[in-house]
Amino acid sequence: MSQPTDVRITLDVLRLLFQNARAWWYHQKLREGGQVEEAREREKQSVREYAACIEEATVLHVGYEGHWTLYRRDGRGLNGRGGLTDWFVQAALRAGVPAFDTGAIPEDNLAALLRGPFPGEDPLGALRHARSLGALVYNDETACAPATDTD
Repeated sequence: MSQPTDVRITLDVLRLLFQNARAWWYHQKLREGGQVEEAREREKQSVREYAACIEEATVLHVGYEGHWTLYRRDGRGLNGRGGLTDWFVQAALRAGVPAFDTGAIPEDNLAALLRGPFPGEDPLGALRHARSLGALVYNDETACAPATDTD
């Protein structure tokens, strides 16, 4: 499986992850109920978990209607909704995770997208394939390199 460029958790990434955690309804409910310390602890834990997910990321796929999936080296994925404006998606992009947005692909190319490599198995192959069909691509230095033939 091809691997993406290095992903780095910077202060900017952590700030975005904290904004994401503070926006969660449950954390807001805790704060409203006066349980500020509990909310802070849960937010810190959320940031640690999401930062670990981003560090393990191979590619981020943003699809139609804002659904997104972050694929990780361990084969697991993390899903959400909010499109490119989602705090978590912004954090992953800022960290350097290769990403593609298939929402820009013309409808007549969608069947071809499904015939391409699966992001969980070949993340950069999927990114290249999506780009060839019209997807918007981000953090793609490795994905832009020509494919090498190993035959």
